[in-house]
Amino acid sequence: MIRLETCRSTVRGDRRSRSVITAYLGGDPTRTTATVDAWAELTTGGFALETFPGDHLYLVPEQERLLAAVTARLR
Repeated sequence: MIRLETCRSTVRGDRRSRSVITAYLGGDPTRTTATVDAWAELTTGGFALETFPGDHLYLVPEQERLLAAVTARLR
């Protein structure tokens, strides 16, 4: 049985986060900068996107560069 549900938010006002959101994107063909940029709509605190070469598993070959990027953001 397939069941579809819909809902509407009854929350009033701006419910976006005030935190800075940073997204890290590899060369995954199912994700584009346009789709990841949508995260910017969820915050008033700023948004940054950093891209890395490689596919969905860019974490392994780009480990040092990724850790340096995260460390720089945390400072």
